[in-house]
Amino acid sequence: VFESFLPYGVRHVVIQHSGRRPVRIHSLRIRTANCGSRLQGHFLSPDPLLNQIYQIAAQSVISGVDDTFTDCPTFEQVNWNFDNRTAWQGEIFTSANHAIARHSIQLFAEDTEFPDLVRSQYPSGWRNLIPIYCFHWIMWCREYYRYSGDEALIRSIFQRIEKGIEKALGMINAQGLLEWRGDGWHFVEWGHGRDDNHPINSAEQAAFVGALEAAHDLGRRLGLAGDEQLQRWSLARQHLIEAVNHYLWDADRQVYVDSLHADGARSLTSTQTTNAALAVYGIADADRRAMLAHKIASDDPALLPFGSPYGLYYVMELLDSVGDVESIFRHIRHRWGDMVRSGDGTTWEQFAEFGGKENPTRSRCHPFAAYVIKYLVKYLLGIELLDEGYRRFHVRPRPPAFIDCCEGSIPTPHGRIRVRWDRHDGRINVSVEHPPGLERVTADQ
Repeated sequence: VFESFLPYGVRHVVIQHSGRRPVRIHSLRIRTANCGSRLQGHFLSPDPLLNQIYQIAAQSVISGVDDTFTDCPTFEQVNWNFDNRTAWQGEIFTSANHAIARHSIQLFAEDTEFPDLVRSQYPSGWRNLIPIYCFHWIMWCREYYRYSGDEALIRSIFQRIEKGIEKALGMINAQGLLEWRGDGWHFVEWGHGRDDNHPINSAEQAAFVGALEAAHDLGRRLGLAGDEQLQRWSLARQHLIEAVNHYLWDADRQVYVDSLHADGARSLTSTQTTNAALAVYGIADADRRAMLAHKIASDDPALLPFGSPYGLYYVMELLDSVGDVESIFRHIRHRWGDMVRSGDGTTWEQFAEFGGKENPTRSRCHPFAAYVIKYLVKYLLGIELLDEGYRRFHVRPRPPAFIDCCEGSIPTPHGRIRVRWDRHDGRINVSVEHPPGLERVTADQ
């Protein structure tokens, strides 16, 4: 009997026999290790492809769980903070293993080698900082609090959030831009033609603006930061927004550039991913955000396309912010549909344009891409959180034109919320069940 002490993700099992006599295999079992993660939500639409997309995304996170979320169960098995933030954005609607989410976040705060801005992955022997990941960890802390209501964790790690914000504020240069100092991998996404490897990186400006907002919100809501500190962070955020719009906006092409070079020249490269990030985190005003969303949705040639679910993440966030439901589901059915059509039961790290046609992706089980589930929940089930831990929520399905009914459920800290609806004569009729103690807010409230 052979049993591995190290869990390892597999797609196929090959058994090699080198003996002289034939053998008969009486049983073969694969035991899974996922630290208590199991599917608690469900989703059923009249579109079989969307149903399969839900299933592969949910399974990806379950397959990638150790005592933290991991980026994949085979290739690296590492707690990367941005990867696991987006994996959690799907997992919170399917398994909601709060203990794993809490541990994944908390480990970064306990890392003594990096006392301010968190490293990209931990625990690890690789002393690596990815600037944009540092800021995503802070944004993840706020999201985790909103969905779990776990105030104790935020109180225990807020000092680390503060130190990270102050460290980054110390990198603001004379132009008012974040200029990264020291070692760092200026990774934004796997995509061809990007121009990211510069201390002044546009996507990093966007993520820092998002982190400033998240830290300010947590400090204000929980009384963890004083009025003077909150005012200083608010002003810093506004000044950074002004500097980005002054130095990184190309008025001739009506797009943001990927970076500012050491000689002061704007990059000649502009990408969908970077422009989406700058729009999502509040650097672009409402009119500019709508214009950029239109450019990206129409594949304007002025913007290089994304190459992976990492880049598409920001694009989807932007389309969500302007309510472009049809474009969101066009991407879902195309990009995640490719994963289903390939025969894979889990989600990919890259798209074929970057990975190559013979092997479209390096990792075939990358929970990062599980974030797709949040759009299925928001637009097809219509469930949206209003207060921490779903104490108040509303249900407002906004389906694309080709969907006329749907049903499903999501786990909350208090039990499941169940939704069923159908559309007749242009009217959506909704049925909702929820645990006692939760308040469903209706349109007339």
